[in-house]
Amino acid sequence: MLKRAFAAITAAFGLSMTAVADDQFALGSSTFSIPAGWTEKSKTDERLTFVAPDGGQQATVSLMSFGITPSFEDFKRICSVRYKAEKEGLDDLLLQPDSPAPLEKEGRYEMYFSGKEKKTDRIFSGLLSLKGKELIAIYVEGIGVTSTKHLESFKIFESSLKRQ
Repeated sequence: MLKRAFAAITAAFGLSMTAVADDQFALGSSTFSIPAGWTEKSKTDERLTFVAPDGGQQATVSLMSFGITPSFEDFKRICSVRYKAEKEGLDDLLLQPDSPAPLEKEGRYEMYFSGKEKKTDRIFSGLLSLKGKELIAIYVEGIGVTSTKHLESFKIFESSLKRQ
């Protein structure tokens, strides 16, 4: 509660508030926090969507459950499909890294990516995190937002993600 009040005060006076996490949320067997001042926009059993106080950014955290535990090779295929979907129909897209770069990290598989659509000035960052039979996808996007502010927001979602 105090964090939200502080966020409102700093916004009213035009002060910069560095990335501070707010409320905890759960999806599947994972938990995560959202940046201060962000609010829940929509919710289903498999997806939560949040919006920044100024409306310039939005984040989607989604869950995909599998009947078996996917292998690292399976995860690589999932990452390739995601990359293909990001690039589909966009000629002016800068996507980093150039091709999927999944990695093994602390008992889970992960892939980070980010990019910018030149025509619309849309900037985005994503994380696919597979642990056991659950894939969590975090996707933060914004239009007209600085890359610093965008990455601060993404970092809160990413660094607060706790996998069970």
